[in-house]
Amino acid sequence: LALMLRASTGAFTGQLLRVLVRHSSSSAGAGSNGNKKGSLHSLFISDVSTSGSRLPLLLGWVNHFEKTLPSVGFFSPIGGPSYPDSTMGVDRHVELVHRVFDMQGDPKAMIGVTEEAAAKAITSHKTADLMDQIYSAFQAYRSDKDLVVVEGPGPRLGGTELDAVIAQTLSSPVLMTLNARATMTPDEVFNLAMVKR
Repeated sequence: LALMLRASTGAFTGQLLRVLVRHSSSSAGAGSNGNKKGSLHSLFISDVSTSGSRLPLLLGWVNHFEKTLPSVGFFSPIGGPSYPDSTMGVDRHVELVHRVFDMQGDPKAMIGVTEEAAAKAITSHKTADLMDQIYSAFQAYRSDKDLVVVEGPGPRLGGTELDAVIAQTLSSPVLMTLNARATMTPDEVFNLAMVKR
């Protein structure tokens, strides 16, 4: 981790992609989109920060993958609120990514379940049913994608525990992110991440 934090952004991205490819090569099963056994189909972004916005990071990753892959998607397992003046009526990040990258298809397909439905399932102790719904929606959405960037609900609902359960359900490698000061050492960032998780 310390080496990756000291690396330049480009080098970090290369290292991360190599780790993801190694992870995916050890995964079992073939994707429903026809990907060969072990191919990487998603990257799950789990934000452990309680302040700030992860939106620039999400846009950056989608943009990065779009430069090298023919079909990149974005998926929100648990959709948040929409913009007050939204014409799509979907999660704010989903709408923005859909518009910025001129994505095709129904933006509602980019959401697993609504936040209200997820909260109701969790309080009713029906997490397994919730995961089934998210998994089904994700599989249907990713069927024609080379890779899907997945945004975990993070501190908005369920925290990192729920993120971990969703990522495991989707068999997706996780990139954990947090806001850190530029003056922090790698050890300080690591310790903060361990406390937040």
